[in-house]
Amino acid sequence: MFSINDVRLEAQQYISGHISEDEAVRGVNACINSIGSRIWPEGKYTLTAEEDAWYNLPDDFVRVVEIKDSKNRVYNNYLIRNRKIKFVAADDYTMTYITLPVKVEAAGDTIDLLDVFLPPMGKFLAANYIRLYEKTNTDMADRLIIEFQRDITDIFNDIEIGGGAFQVKAKW
Repeated sequence: MFSINDVRLEAQQYISGHISEDEAVRGVNACINSIGSRIWPEGKYTLTAEEDAWYNLPDDFVRVVEIKDSKNRVYNNYLIRNRKIKFVAADDYTMTYITLPVKVEAAGDTIDLLDVFLPPMGKFLAANYIRLYEKTNTDMADRLIIEFQRDITDIFNDIEIGGGAFQVKAKW
C-alpha cells in the first residue's frame, strides 16, 4: 500500500516542475481507471432469488467473478441485462463481483495495491504532467506511457490478480 503523495514523489523524478496535490489526485484516479478492472476491488452480494425473476445489481457492480448457490456450488445459469440479474432456479445465491474503484480524494489517501504498482503509476502521472505543462517534451511523455504499459503488463504476468480458472465455451 502507498499514498497518492508517494506516487507524486515517484513522478517528480521525471519532470522539471511540481505536481500539485489536486493534479496528483486526478492523475492517480485516471491511472487506476487506465490499469483497469484487474486491480479493482471485489464485492459480495447475497440474495434469495425466485425462478426467472429479475433483481437489481449493486450500484458498484462491474462484472461477475463467481456465483455460488446455497450448497456452495458454482452456479452459471443466470442472465444479466440492463443492470439486473435473473436466475433459472430459485435458491439463495452469493455473487462475488468486481466493483467500481473508489475514487481517491486527497493526497494522503492510501491506495490499496502492492508496492510494485508505485513506479508505473509515477510514470503515468509524470507523462500526464508533461503533456499538460511541458509540451516541448512530448517524446518523454510518450516514452513514459510506453514504459507504464510495459510495467503493468509485466506485473500482471508475474503475479496473479483476479486469475483463476476460466471456461471456454465451444460448439462441437
